[in-house]
Amino acid sequence: MSPPAEVAFHLLLTGRVLPMLDGFDELPEHRRAAALRQIGETLRGSRPFVLAGREPEYRRHVSDQLDFERTEIRLRPLGDATVRAYLSPGPAPTRWTPVLDRIAGRSAAPPEVRRLRQVLSVPLMVGLARVAYARADADPSELLAPDAFRSRADIESHLYDAFLDTVYSSSYDIQAAHGGWSPQQARAWIGFLAAQMKAENEQDFAWWRLDRAVPRLVSGLVMAPALLVGWLSVAGLAFGLPWWRQWLPLPSMAGAYAMLCGLAFLAQAAAPAAGRHVPPRRLHRPRRGDVRGAFVPWRDRGLAVLAALTIGATVTAVVRRDGPVFLCLWLSGVVVWWYGRRALRHVWRDADPARADSPAALLRTDRRSVLGVGWFAPLRLGGDATPLRHVLHLPPMLLLAWQSNGGGRDVVTVRDWVLMAVATPVCWLLFAFGSSAWGGFTTARLYFRATGRLPWRLLPFLEDAHARGVLRQAGGVYRFRHIELRNRLALGVPAEAGARSRTAPARVRRALAAALAVAVSGGQLVVGSGAVVGERVPGPVRSLPTACALLDAADVARLMRDPVQVAADDGASCSAGEQAPFSRNVSLGVSWDLLAGDGIGVSGTEWAHARYGQLRAGAPNFEEDVPAWGFHRDLSGLGHEAYLSVWRGSGGSSYRVEASRTARVGVRVGNAVVQFDYSEEFASSDRVADIAQILVRTALRRAGLAGTRPREGDPKPLTRGATVPAVDRPLSSVTPPPPVPAGDNRLAYYNRRATGSVRGATWRGDERSYVWELSGVHFVFRAPKQMDCESASGGPGSYTCTAVPDAVEAGLLPDLRLEIRSELCGAYCSDQETAAFLRTVPDNATTPWTKHNEATYHTAGVVGDGRYRMAMKRYWAWRYKDSGAQQAHLMWARVEVPSGHRVLAQKIVNDMYAQTGADEIVLVG
Repeated sequence: MSPPAEVAFHLLLTGRVLPMLDGFDELPEHRRAAALRQIGETLRGSRPFVLAGREPEYRRHVSDQLDFERTEIRLRPLGDATVRAYLSPGPAPTRWTPVLDRIAGRSAAPPEVRRLRQVLSVPLMVGLARVAYARADADPSELLAPDAFRSRADIESHLYDAFLDTVYSSSYDIQAAHGGWSPQQARAWIGFLAAQMKAENEQDFAWWRLDRAVPRLVSGLVMAPALLVGWLSVAGLAFGLPWWRQWLPLPSMAGAYAMLCGLAFLAQAAAPAAGRHVPPRRLHRPRRGDVRGAFVPWRDRGLAVLAALTIGATVTAVVRRDGPVFLCLWLSGVVVWWYGRRALRHVWRDADPARADSPAALLRTDRRSVLGVGWFAPLRLGGDATPLRHVLHLPPMLLLAWQSNGGGRDVVTVRDWVLMAVATPVCWLLFAFGSSAWGGFTTARLYFRATGRLPWRLLPFLEDAHARGVLRQAGGVYRFRHIELRNRLALGVPAEAGARSRTAPARVRRALAAALAVAVSGGQLVVGSGAVVGERVPGPVRSLPTACALLDAADVARLMRDPVQVAADDGASCSAGEQAPFSRNVSLGVSWDLLAGDGIGVSGTEWAHARYGQLRAGAPNFEEDVPAWGFHRDLSGLGHEAYLSVWRGSGGSSYRVEASRTARVGVRVGNAVVQFDYSEEFASSDRVADIAQILVRTALRRAGLAGTRPREGDPKPLTRGATVPAVDRPLSSVTPPPPVPAGDNRLAYYNRRATGSVRGATWRGDERSYVWELSGVHFVFRAPKQMDCESASGGPGSYTCTAVPDAVEAGLLPDLRLEIRSELCGAYCSDQETAAFLRTVPDNATTPWTKHNEATYHTAGVVGDGRYRMAMKRYWAWRYKDSGAQQAHLMWARVEVPSGHRVLAQKIVNDMYAQTGADEIVLVG
């Protein structure tokens, strides 16, 4: 079937239709000559046509030398009998009878009579006069008042106003049937439409072109819902940081997509076309011939076979989960786009306004077409579509590219695809609405209703104007009853309201639109590359709470009297420990690691499996399972794979002497590896093992990893044979700990009754601290627990202890440095032994020592950088009660803290002084 325009042109050239060209005088002055020349060239020869217009404009442009024959017909004024039959029908006299009698005579008449006779010789004026004076209180004799009107134009203006006042009066009988508009509102609204049509030099009011009078930025807001849905679909995906994060302040894919949407929005607003020029559309049911004709060429038949094979291969690959699944999906997407676009051209067609029953029916047709097939709007878009089309297809393509070639292989789930499958059609439907005639008309209605220039129910208002005789209907458009009526209504509207203002020349707008279009096209490549080349995201476990959030506060309180937690900066590890100085030491630590795949062949789960294997192989007792030292077991029923390792000793400094047992549980769930350490002083191996398993199970539950099943194809658990079921019971069911032994441990060695001070403060009761016992140091002392101690030069009893940085950041203790030198002499310390010992003491010769007694010297003061330093050196001894034998010792200690924490340094040094006997020899049993 040929296009309607070609059919109409063929009928015109073959003489089967007679063109009626009305409104020649209504064309702009500068266009009339060109229009007449085009008519002459098109209808050259013996092709007849009718050209209608006012005589002055016609004579000004149509000369006698025109190269086509013509017959000129001049319309004559109405006769008296015709006017009388229309205004005063029937034999009975009416209000019009005196007026018609006065203008009927042809003898000399006063000026007012001659003016009225000229006005009523025009059919339009007679029709207006009949309506204007139809009211019972209206008297047409006022038209003959001597001083009422000075010219014919005054009478015509009066008739226009009287006509409008009558049809929009509150007593007009059709008022209640069409919305109940007030006369003042209706006159203002219809005047605005008249001004718009006059400014655009249009006779027909086409509702789908009303958005041309809306500012560009405002008209573009109709696309905001579609862009918002598209942005939400991208923001809902856990993309990794893109490659451009080092150069652009856009840390996420969602931010880049939002900027791309903004560029596309500006490109549409800067487009040089005045409005979108989108005609109403309709749904067309394809005929059998349309379907058959689409596959007549052999090329189309071959492409159809190739498309069927591609889709079949895709279905097979997806079902079997084997082969190039993503490649097949890409090819299938191209096939669907290609054939869907061709099919949509046959189904979604432009509607013919001339064949519409009414403008409202044409709007309903366009609305049904948008709701019916608007879900597939991108398939229909052509090269002249809005620039926003560039961002429509990106969300599903980003998801597919991210899963197939980027770092989303382990992250993308069925849920992501379901949400994308819902969001994408909704986004496209909203875009179809925004780019349709219906959407443009809705935006214009909202804008003009907000500015008070048009009613929200615009079409019912126009139907009302049609019923009142102000407008005429021609198919899907309205036009004013006469061009002069339009012009008269437009006089009351300010000139600036009649047309859209232009802020920049057309050349500048075109250049700006082209630059923005290039930016949008480049932005697509940048955003698309961000999904392929970027940070690898861990999956299937995407994120975990901070490590401290995995600890149950009630469980920690059950295990410790005075617990305190310390978290790492990255939140991936956390430790908690007992701070009551004379309670058994209990400490626990939890850490996790999330691993991402390489996006090519190794998944995050496989990397986590390898990492788990390293931790398992590096756990104590993995190679030598000695019961006296501890044991190593592989567990079942805990995560996807888990191990348990128990050993003798604590998780703290290796130089700290402490009768502790430690249990470590490592668990892998997908791509997440969780490791939990639990250490308790004076506890059995079974107790620490049970508690560690219970706490790690709680951690998995708080992390949302409990009950997670392995995916198909995940690595098999590592085992050395049989596995042991993991403990699964509450913490309250664990056997209580045994009492603290009465001797041979750090707590038994500490003398809580010992007192003494060389300078300043001492420890109070159960003030938070820890009783330290270091290997090779023959006394115990209280100091903050969060310290790392390392062996120093000077002998086996030499140590340097520093505060743990994470604990300093947490505010548990200041930036502390403790140095200790201790040496056993024998029954007494000779001068040579004392001199040799002092040579190992840092800065001994330059330190301004203060003598406390014959065996003790100390010093204290502020040193550089606002640090406070306190040191002590002394000779001390213990004596056995039973034998009287004596052991002599030399010791030196120095504590350095920020000057605001000098009390802590004093407490540590004074406690060492007290625990080494102060002014007396220590007696031991």
